Amino acid sequence: MQRPFRGIRGVELALGTLADRCRAYLPALHPDAVFSHSTAARLLRLPLPRRLQDEEVIHVTCGSPTRPRIPGVSGHRERNLRTIRWQDLPLAAPADVWCQLAMSLAAPELIALGDALISVRRAGGSVRAPWCSAEDLEAAIERRSPAAGTAKLRAALPMVRADVDSPKETELRLLLLERGFPEPVLGARARNARGESVRADGFPVRPDLSYPDARVALEYEGDQHRTDPRQWRIDLARVRALEAAGWIVIRVTAADLRSPQDLLRDLSAALARRG
Repeated sequence: MQRPFRGIRGVELALGTLADRCRAYLPALHPDAVFSHSTAARLLRLPLPRRLQDEEVIHVTCGSPTRPRIPGVSGHRERNLRTIRWQDLPLAAPADVWCQLAMSLAAPELIALGDALISVRRAGGSVRAPWCSAEDLEAAIERRSPAAGTAKLRAALPMVRADVDSPKETELRLLLLERGFPEPVLGARARNARGESVRADGFPVRPDLSYPDARVALEYEGDQHRTDPRQWRIDLARVRALEAAGWIVIRVTAADLRSPQDLLRDLSAALARRG
């Protein structure tokens, strides 16, 4: 007999994944409770730092005065919470999850999460609508005000941007702003000196971050860009098309974010060269 949580017993329970453990807890879940905080974010595959990705506890938020107090479950109480259904599990709405994590995330991590929530989702060649909008994030802040973390959320919201593909792109953008560079444009269609769209393999090229007036592009390349032959070919075609159209392309890696001196020097020189 398996006992995944106090008061719950069963045989041959699947407990290998976070979703499995949440399903095992469902018989004890209060009718007005949902899975929340980092648990909901992980189920939705939102970007979180490793320390939250590795959490063992399941977060549950109740609207009623009572909240779960058993080992393996972190109970919370919150009124005015919006909810969604993910597969067969009730979750806090994505905008509310962003607010719930304000006290667990550093400001750049909170901004990166906000970027992911309001940007389109790309996976396996498919494109899905964003989880929510910037207006949804603002409304969620208002619903919970003046709870702890509200000031932090209000400071982060103006920095949240759409058209972001990864947390590393957010980290790069925030680094440039911190070092005094103008804010780069995200995902804008590249054009040549005649105003014509730059294309590669028949598709418009949209650099990760760019300064269109100077025709300077920054392309962030994670490990998958190096290990995936198809992605590597696409990246080369994009860079060649941009350079043929007169763009300066600066390719950025995780190492550049850890030690950005050379990156910042090259960007400063590129912008100066273009006036």
